[in-house]
Amino acid sequence: MITSCQTEKEINEFHPNNRIIKSSSKFITEDGPHIDDEFGSTQKFEKHYLKIEYRKDTIYARTVQSVNACGNAQAQLVVIGDTIILTTKEISEELCTSTDWYFYEYWISNPENKKYIISQE
Repeated sequence: MITSCQTEKEINEFHPNNRIIKSSSKFITEDGPHIDDEFGSTQKFEKHYLKIEYRKDTIYARTVQSVNACGNAQAQLVVIGDTIILTTKEISEELCTSTDWYFYEYWISNPENKKYIISQE
């Protein structure tokens, strides 16, 4: 069942980590065994979508994240030393027991053009 919350979202709200310049998300699929059937494992599915590009003073990153199907998750990141972890934060109080996979894009401020280890949560 596809609900109206499964649309592309442009998020330009406050980010606790102010290094996110812009982010977007788009529904891909419901969670389920079809991911393992097509990709072999959830890890291979995630790796398939992970892409990092350094663009002058910005890092462009894209990934997939599993989020609550009834909620509203916002792109977030955690910076620890030389590592950036791409993650999300649930900003909705309405939650359920099912999850969906969303494609997330992150534009991250990087004025020093530093190379980071980038992973996803």
